[in-house]
Formats: sequence, structure tokens, C-alpha cells
Amino acid sequence: MNLIPIGFGSYVVASRIRSITPADHKDSCEKPIRDAVLLRRCIYATNGRRRRSAIRLDSGHLVVSAVPAGVLNQRMNECIPSTGK
Repeated sequence: MNLIPIGFGSYVVASRIRSITPADHKDSCEKPIRDAVLLRRCIYATNGRRRRSAIRLDSGHLVVSAVPAGVLNQRMNECIPSTGK
């Protein structure tokens, strides 16, 4: 089980991540976050900081993080073992 640090002592299991999207654009991220909040499937891991990425999990939950999406993608790539191809 590979854990990806998403900031401030919070981790997400790498195999459960379906997508990581930047929260820079209000239009692309606002509605999914609002919908997840209404369904009680939104987890805020920002520690009061500005949201920079949204992580969609295979369980339908949405994790909002203060770590930029590019950094999370890099951490995920480092965590997943190479197949050698």
C-alpha cells in the first residue's frame, strides 16, 4: 500500500486515486466540490490554506488539498514502481 502525502500530515492511498485536478480555475473545480459537499463526500485537507488541487477517489469522495496538482502528480509517479518498459 503506497501512501501519497497530500499535506499537513494527511495521506491518500495511491491505488484509490482516480484523478488529480488543479483547483486554479474556479469553473472547473467549484461545482464538483459543491456537489461533494452536498453529498457529504468532500474531505478538506487544506488546514485553512487556499485550495490548490482536488483528488477524486474511487469511493466517490473528493479530497481538497493545499498542495498543487503538479506536486501531487510528481509524488504519485515517484511512489508507483516502474514496470521497466
